[in-house]
Amino acid sequence: MIQGHTFDALLKNSVRSASWFPIHDYLHGYVAAMFLFGSGIAFTISTFKKWDLYISFSPETKKRIYRYIGLILIGYFLHLPIFSFSKVVFGLTEIEYLQFVQSDALHCIGVSLLFTQLLVLVSKSQKLLFIVSASILLFTLVVTPYFWNYKFVEIFPLWLASYFSFQLKSWFPLFPWIGYLFSGIFVGYLFNKYRKKNINQFFIWLTVISLIIIILSIYFGSIIESLYPPHDIWKSGGINFIKQAAVLSLVLSFIFLVTNKIKTIPKIILTTSRQSLLIYVLHLLILYGSVISSGLKLLYNRSLSLENTLAIYLAIVILIYYFLQLWESAKKDYSPEMKKMGLITIMALIIVFVIN
Repeated sequence: MIQGHTFDALLKNSVRSASWFPIHDYLHGYVAAMFLFGSGIAFTISTFKKWDLYISFSPETKKRIYRYIGLILIGYFLHLPIFSFSKVVFGLTEIEYLQFVQSDALHCIGVSLLFTQLLVLVSKSQKLLFIVSASILLFTLVVTPYFWNYKFVEIFPLWLASYFSFQLKSWFPLFPWIGYLFSGIFVGYLFNKYRKKNINQFFIWLTVISLIIIILSIYFGSIIESLYPPHDIWKSGGINFIKQAAVLSLVLSFIFLVTNKIKTIPKIILTTSRQSLLIYVLHLLILYGSVISSGLKLLYNRSLSLENTLAIYLAIVILIYYFLQLWESAKKDYSPEMKKMGLITIMALIIVFVIN
């Protein structure tokens, strides 16, 4: 993730035109899909562990809902064109407003998880949740190509249309991206069902089925895509979506194979998994900046050599790693104080934003 965004922001165009760069772009496209796929699996496993709590508006459910709304709000904050409530409401140009309401990764993840939690509240049945998830997965696969040229802005307000429309410059419209999350829920349900029976056999079947899907999509994908109206097969193609989901399932099987042989998970992996949101926000602020800070892209916008870009990438990784160590240490020793400081900081930013 950090490497791909660093290359996107800083690497000069002459290097980006090299023959290897399209391969890099294609592989980098799996990062967000993996986030959503993993989020679906994690959601399913954590929900099933405390199912009775999450099928009602318990304190745990409310906390989860607030967390998902927080993801969406952070996404909008990162897209703020100007730090002023009145100017955002009344003074944005059409381009600035479009930039502000774009659906990005955090918007997509937050909305998808919030929607899924509402499904849990309504269904109150793990089996029904699985059936609905499979139905949404199939729906995503079939209809996404039709959405490529559909003018959602004619039926929805612009902020809502951006969650569905490819034409409004959203990087992560809900379709096909919500499909990756429901792919994870689909796999997570089956994993939870067979984990105590024969987990090895489950991953064998997952590998075999994933390979079959990949092979079939390679040989028959172009024929199926040709049945749809003109669309970008890489961004909105149903076959590309299901193929990527199958690849992610293979990756999951490989990770299981590796971790099954490891007795102790390295601390850096545990830290990274616990602080993935913080890592995401930090690296975006460093590279792209925000409405209250400048980023490296403002200084070196696609002007650096491959060597310098790699050096900055490594520097960012090291900086974030040591920041996380300090962060976790401080949370352990000064948790109440940090919560108060965080709340004070957020309230101060909100006050300045409102009165500015």
